[in-house]
Amino acid sequence: MACGPKRFASAAPIARRAHAFCCLWVLQACGYVGYERVRVETNDTQGPNLPLEVGEGDGHWGPLQISTGEQTPNAYFALQEDITPGSSKLRVLANDMPLPRAGDLLLVWHTRISLEAAQNAASPFSLATTGLGQWEFRRLSEVSGEFFESSTPSVYGYPAAESQVIVVPEYSSVDVGAAASLLARAWDGTIGGALVLLANEGMRIEGLVSAHEAGCRGGEYVIAPIQPGCTRVDEPLPGGAQKGESLVVGSYGESVTGRGAILNGAGGGICSESAGGGGAHQGAGGQGGVSTDGQRPVGGRGGIPFVYPEQNAFDRLTIGGGGGAGQGDGSFVVGASSNPSGLGSGGPAGGIVWLRSPYVDLPGRIEADASSALRSSALTTNGAGGGGAGGLVWLEAETLVRCNVIDAVGGRGGNAGAANAPGGGGGGGRVVVRTASSTPCDVRIAGGAAGETNLEEARGAEPGEDGRYLRLGR
Repeated sequence: MACGPKRFASAAPIARRAHAFCCLWVLQACGYVGYERVRVETNDTQGPNLPLEVGEGDGHWGPLQISTGEQTPNAYFALQEDITPGSSKLRVLANDMPLPRAGDLLLVWHTRISLEAAQNAASPFSLATTGLGQWEFRRLSEVSGEFFESSTPSVYGYPAAESQVIVVPEYSSVDVGAAASLLARAWDGTIGGALVLLANEGMRIEGLVSAHEAGCRGGEYVIAPIQPGCTRVDEPLPGGAQKGESLVVGSYGESVTGRGAILNGAGGGICSESAGGGGAHQGAGGQGGVSTDGQRPVGGRGGIPFVYPEQNAFDRLTIGGGGGAGQGDGSFVVGASSNPSGLGSGGPAGGIVWLRSPYVDLPGRIEADASSALRSSALTTNGAGGGGAGGLVWLEAETLVRCNVIDAVGGRGGNAGAANAPGGGGGGGRVVVRTASSTPCDVRIAGGAAGETNLEEARGAEPGEDGRYLRLGR
């Protein structure tokens, strides 16, 4: 049973509000939550996109209590028009999700960039060189259908084709039971990919808060005739398999093929039967395994990792890159021109979980991890797919009571039969914990392992690099 605001779930009764306050009192009585908040601001975490007046939100959504089942608390909208710096107006593309109201908070997010902006991207790629990942909060003063106006002007510019807006719930308290999950909407190429919550009293998470597989999509495996000698980074079908999705507009689909990586999205395998590379985020993706025509090192290249601006730890938000698909003729298993079982497809990446509250009690899990690629069957003649990259977790609490698992690992490359090539591992993600407490966390940011054959051989497949964990004072 899930309880919350009328717009996204049933209204919480007064009894549940009392329960939330009771939980706070018990934690305080046990010494977990101090009566006086500790606030030591650090320069590296201050920026125009998180003004201090937003804080942990104003709590006007009331308490959220979910004991069983799943719930997606955010709503997501594409932009219809560009936002220019200094403008207070927004126009969104309405969908089946509830529109916000005046007084609600939006996160405006430059989610991806144009192909021109990503041309000749160096490895690693500095996010400071483009607007990729820039974001800010905007409180709405007026809503009229798809037309919004905010009480403060925009700090940055947001191209409509590259940006989205997310409605951010401002709860008074959040209580996620052991059998319950809060989930990010998976990125679909236009919107989604992040779960963002504020609570001005506290959060208790016994269950799961997850952006697992909510990032960039993996390349889809398509059966292709076996032919030797392919070399091109943008090898077309049938010789080239699909690349993993990246944060570049137009970088994903059945015509985007070949072994070259596009930013954080990995390259696909090429003929004959080489494997897909692993996607990247904070860690680079691993290259896919070799071809069967002479064991050539032409597997999909691993995705290009990001470098975040050092002077401001939360200046950018990005999701992980998808793993590339393997190449080859898998018709011995599926006997058709498509692969409904997904064998040889690349793994999807992790998305974003962003939480801010005065205290967080986390005996449960936060996940922004990637998916491992499915193995290619021992009976197929195709390379395996690469793993997706880990996502991003931002956890901010003045008091961190308990901190169990925070997972932003890269996905494992797909395994393969004895005669085929395994996939590259996905790069690890990024975790930032900002707190005045010394409570340790079980943080997992490892890169994904390379896949193996039935004979436990890598065949040129490489693991993904580890991500990065930052712990900041508050």
